[in-house]
Amino acid sequence: MATIRAARELNTIDLTPTEIQEAKTVILRFKDVRPQDLRIKIETSDGLEVGLPAGLVRLLHMVLNLASSGQPLSLSQPPAVLTSVEAAKALGMSRPTLLKLADEGKIASTKVGTHTRFAHEDIRKFADQVQNQRRASFDEFRDFEDTLGIVG
Repeated sequence: MATIRAARELNTIDLTPTEIQEAKTVILRFKDVRPQDLRIKIETSDGLEVGLPAGLVRLLHMVLNLASSGQPLSLSQPPAVLTSVEAAKALGMSRPTLLKLADEGKIASTKVGTHTRFAHEDIRKFADQVQNQRRASFDEFRDFEDTLGIVG
């Protein structure tokens, strides 16, 4: 069975060769199935069943893919509060751009002395908001193409 080493916020899981092979077998069996089309149930020995929600199915699919590589796995939780460097990296933007957005009130932040900090949840919300704006802009562009009769 896999061994787990706890190191503060990080758990490293070293899989046995058998577990790695089992992960490869599962991934190969479902290689043509999109993760969103997978359904996973957990069942106890006395028959109690619980279906997992889509988010956990995606997580397990990702874990199986990583496990099949044969490399140790590390699981960690992000810190609740991020520095400006960490937040900028998470959003894929420069630190000055992030700080400008914070100064403009476009992303929530707090000051700790002279340092700006960002709640992980606020970073997630901002990233979702940006993604939704991009989708809306793309849909708007597609609608505009349709009005021009452009075939893509």
